[in-house]
Amino acid sequence: MTKPRIGIALCGSYCTYDKLFSQLVLLSDKYELVPIMSETAAATDTRFGKAADFLSRLESLCGTKPVCSIAEAEPLGPAKPMEALIIAPCTGTPHRRVPGRWPVCGQCLHHHVHRRPRGGAV
Repeated sequence: MTKPRIGIALCGSYCTYDKLFSQLVLLSDKYELVPIMSETAAATDTRFGKAADFLSRLESLCGTKPVCSIAEAEPLGPAKPMEALIIAPCTGTPHRRVPGRWPVCGQCLHHHVHRRPRGGAV
């Protein structure tokens, strides 16, 4: 039996990474974790740690290399769907852009307001 796939997307609140990593240990037993980081989060050294250390730790916890670019993330939707996507930490801008909370793009806004797609699938 295969484990459900869960995406773990890390944003730039580096001060929360330690708490997140401790939770990934618990999640990794039940789920296949797909690590995702923004290009900025994957390349920025901060007072909370070095980017290379964060990437290495994330890879060891999830068992796979983190996705760190738009090009690497494209196949995740249609080709390799996930059951859920956890955005952690979900503060500020990411929280405002979650569909249903604040639409991400014009197509989503149209669908959100009119409850139907404009010009094809959303």
